[in-house]
Amino acid sequence: PDGGAFMVMEYTEGTRLDRVADLEPARAVALMLPVLDALAVLAGKGLQHGNLSPDNVLVGADGRAWVTGLGTAAFRPAGSLARALLDDTGSTFVAPECLAGEGVPAAEAWRGDLWSAARALATLLGAEVAPADAPAPAVTLPPTAAASLADPPQLRGPLELSHRADQRERPASHP
Repeated sequence: PDGGAFMVMEYTEGTRLDRVADLEPARAVALMLPVLDALAVLAGKGLQHGNLSPDNVLVGADGRAWVTGLGTAAFRPAGSLARALLDDTGSTFVAPECLAGEGVPAAEAWRGDLWSAARALATLLGAEVAPADAPAPAVTLPPTAAASLADPPQLRGPLELSHRADQRERPASHP
């Protein structure tokens, strides 16, 4: 009656992705794949997570990754979401077009989630994204991460494309 809203979700016990002990690079990549699948499902329904970061991914006891944090996006007006998140959390995982307050067509909004997922994975790997504010930043994997991955250039390419400042230059679909 008061116009309030609530969301009921399944309780999921797990460890935040950014707190998983001894997270090997290959496992970090493997855990982000189902996250990308979840983002693709949301995008297919015309939805954007809008708050994706390593602390919004839980790793369950069974080793599966779960995307959480959907309530933040669901209960904030679209135009205020990114700025509010940055103000509230200092998040570095918000896509540049969201921070700029650009009007992003709903059909393209998922590309902001793709940017956030790429930034989350780069952070987990200890990769450098430089210059971060460039139209096409380069991703440099640390030697230890590169050495433990089967094909570092195969990962670096999509990470660089997903970090493009212009969302139209990011991949046309979820990898």
